Amino acid sequence: MGICKLCHQDKTLIKRSHIIPDFLYRHSGMYNDQHKIYSFTLTDLLQGKKSSKISTGEYEGNILCAECDGKIIGSYENYARQLIFGGLTKEPLPICQSYFNASNEKFVICENVDYKKYKLFLLSLLWRMSISSRRIFSNINVPPDNEEDLRQMILHGQPKAFFNFPTYTGHFLNDKTVPLDMIVQPVQLEGDNKVILILPGFLYVFEIGSFQGSKDIDEMKKSTINEENKVTFLELEDGMTWKFIKKISGF
Repeated sequence: MGICKLCHQDKTLIKRSHIIPDFLYRHSGMYNDQHKIYSFTLTDLLQGKKSSKISTGEYEGNILCAECDGKIIGSYENYARQLIFGGLTKEPLPICQSYFNASNEKFVICENVDYKKYKLFLLSLLWRMSISSRRIFSNINVPPDNEEDLRQMILHGQPKAFFNFPTYTGHFLNDKTVPLDMIVQPVQLEGDNKVILILPGFLYVFEIGSFQGSKDIDEMKKSTINEENKVTFLELEDGMTWKFIKKISGF
């Protein structure tokens, strides 16, 4: 028995709660021959230093009850898995279209993406990284008030508006200059207001807090999942991934 970190109830806690869902590794097909991935810090990666091999699926025990892990967070994960890797049958299929911006960067805009389910999945990633005691997430420390906001949103299924904890998504599946069988230790940047998560083939940038009234709010709405059930994905082609990571991380 113990206090579940999501519902705050005294319940039997499960022994294995994934901080990063295993499907983000397993369904990407990015395992190496030993079913392991390479682990880097962001600094080591950008400086070309050696990595270590770790088993995939970062998890932690005794933090969530079965209901919160399987029914609440699990429902968001199930939708995200089918959305990202295919298999939606009971939901509207996403309608996606590619375009290039003035800087010749390639994006894909997808419609028919369930705002509530997909955003809550993203918020659950940020929240789980923040509450985890695993060493790989030691750099992630969402301020207590913001962490409580995330908990309430996830627990009650209320993602609020797009400008609350906006998240930007990109993939580098087509960038042959980047090893795909890797995970980079997440980092928190810019006065603790931005978190970068790099997984096999995918990159997520989380903004912490509410950005209502931001001067860039119109661009933010177009670039993140929003209430119009639209989401934009940045497609990083050959050689672009390193430049993008350096740009957003300040290296």
